[in-house]
Amino acid sequence: MAAGSAQISPIEAVIFDIGGVLLDFDHSRAWKSLGKLAGVGWEDVRSYLLESRLRIGYELGEISSEEIFRRYSQKFQPDLTYEEFYSAWAQIFSEKKDVIEIAKSISRRVSIYALSNTDPIHFKFIVDSYNFLDFFNGRVLSFEVGSRKPDESIFRAAIDLAGCDPNTCLFFDDIEEHVEAAATVGMKSRRFVSVEQMRKDLFVCGLINEKDK
Repeated sequence: MAAGSAQISPIEAVIFDIGGVLLDFDHSRAWKSLGKLAGVGWEDVRSYLLESRLRIGYELGEISSEEIFRRYSQKFQPDLTYEEFYSAWAQIFSEKKDVIEIAKSISRRVSIYALSNTDPIHFKFIVDSYNFLDFFNGRVLSFEVGSRKPDESIFRAAIDLAGCDPNTCLFFDDIEEHVEAAATVGMKSRRFVSVEQMRKDLFVCGLINEKDK
């Protein structure tokens, strides 16, 4: 190897964010659905869930699905059923089929994992509605590990799960703060901005062919 040149570590694991990369999502759909059921403005629903830290606490696994339902319904709609709450809360996603196809393709060459700030209802809906996680090697979910991006510990949990050095892990996320946080623990991290850019990033890492770029 020539003096001054650096060896590029091969990628052993690719880690995908779920919401914003594998799936599109819109939290306001849930707030609007819940507000319509209760006869209140969706901004009131949003403010309560965010300012009370209910949504964050739920994603951290600090409160259960039953508890967030109980506290929400007490605040806005005592006659709300859990089934109504579940349906309104869960249905915020749509599939990014082109990204999922890329993930499936590279899963034949490298281990792939999902890493997500999510909650039990959202994750159950994802598993029940889509099958892309079937070809993933594993997942790290905020409510299961008690940590959310951009906290360092959730990235270290993903590295531990992958069982490889951080600099052999390639991470995709749509939020720049999360991309930067992943880089601080040694991961190769890229912001997802388009399918075309993802293909270029994977090509550079030797994970897809020139014709697929």
